[in-house]
Amino acid sequence: KVPTEIGRWTKLQNLWFADNEITGTIPRQIGNLVDMNAFLFYKNKIAGTIPNEIGNLDKLTWIDMEDNQIVGTIPQSFYSNLDLEEVIFKNNTLSGTISDRVGDLSKLATFWASFNQL
Repeated sequence: KVPTEIGRWTKLQNLWFADNEITGTIPRQIGNLVDMNAFLFYKNKIAGTIPNEIGNLDKLTWIDMEDNQIVGTIPQSFYSNLDLEEVIFKNNTLSGTISDRVGDLSKLATFWASFNQL
């Protein structure tokens, strides 16, 4: 499980929880990690939704959530991360539509959201 105390790691720049058996949800406190560049937790068992607080990560360039059990929509706040270069959401259960605001992500080189319900 990703502990809520993660929000105290305010100087953290890279977080790699890849290919484990991590369960639970992404805590809202993730929004406190404003220096985060890379947030990688692919191939786990993370469930629930992407918290709105993900939009606080202004320095985020790379996010990989593939192969989890994430549901719901991509929050509008996500599109505020203008430094994003690589986004991988494939193989979850995301639904809804991809916002037109994706066009604001001018540095985006990869947006991979296959195998969802978008």
